Amino acid sequence: MGEAAKAAQRSQRRPLRLAMVCPACHKTHSVGLLMTVEPQPLFFGGSSGRTGEALRTLSVACPLSGERAEVTFQLPVSNGERLLEVQVESISAEPGPGQDEARPAPTPGSLAAETSPPAEDWMRDALLEARKGSAARLRTFATTMLSTSTGAVAVHFTVLRYLGLEHIGESWRVLTLLPAMAFLLAAFLFVLTLRPVLAWVGTDAQFSELYRTRLLAIGRIATAGVLLFLGGIATAIAAYAALLW
Repeated sequence: MGEAAKAAQRSQRRPLRLAMVCPACHKTHSVGLLMTVEPQPLFFGGSSGRTGEALRTLSVACPLSGERAEVTFQLPVSNGERLLEVQVESISAEPGPGQDEARPAPTPGSLAAETSPPAEDWMRDALLEARKGSAARLRTFATTMLSTSTGAVAVHFTVLRYLGLEHIGESWRVLTLLPAMAFLLAAFLFVLTLRPVLAWVGTDAQFSELYRTRLLAIGRIATAGVLLFLGGIATAIAAYAALLW
């Protein structure tokens, strides 16, 4: 007797009925399945007897529209069994009580729609994230600009020496100092942006008001620092042009 015949003798047929969310009409139907399983040999004391799940994708027809679609079923299979075949026996429009639910097989077009949250959900999450991270982003920006402003002072005087600061006239020397002064003032403002504030907060309303006013204040200070930094760059360009002239 061949191996196929022996496997057929050992196999067992087991009826099963599951609830299916139809991908065609999006309603719940009752699907009758016929599972063919084969008991497996037991090793090292045998199987633990626990029941697992096997996924099998089948082509089913909607009982209302007749449209066919691919649906993935979760089939209960014991650890000591091997699933050989699954057949669709019947499909009824109404699900039976106490049935497990099957899910449609994901397709490239439907996967993004199923995993993407609704628009109002991600907009609400984005708003909450913006509220929570606005102060941190402002502090990170101020820290970066503080390093940039202080470093710009050294870069400015290095460029001046390279272009020949000693050859510039007395009337133009003040112009060469303005960029460094603007960079230092900008760095001072960015330090004020990073300065912590000690305040007593007793209620949610007080915390909300402190948070709002603090954000507005450091936002204005950071804006002034950026304007000073840009002004320093503009005057530095003017000074370099005067040296090259």
